[in-house]
Amino acid sequence: MSTPDEVLNISVTIRGENKKETISLRKKNYLTPDVHLNHWSSRGMSTYQIELFDYPEMGQLNPAKVVKDYRIKDTEVQIAQQFNMCIYNDFVTL
Repeated sequence: MSTPDEVLNISVTIRGENKKETISLRKKNYLTPDVHLNHWSSRGMSTYQIELFDYPEMGQLNPAKVVKDYRIKDTEVQIAQQFNMCIYNDFVTL
């Protein structure tokens, strides 16, 4: 099951250019009897690629579940922290 209108914007630093770039991630939900997985990813034709695999029942996003383009300077930990903050802010404003 997927909700196409859920979008999250992540701001990352590009390696070698030291400029910030905003990447929009779209959410797809995957539900099984055993697990609920949110897969957030940039569009296939996006210049910079990021994928996040979020298991909501586990709480915060594990940095090991972040896959990023080698041209992105930010670490997986920095991206996970930003993601967690965005999700937390969205949750608090509901």
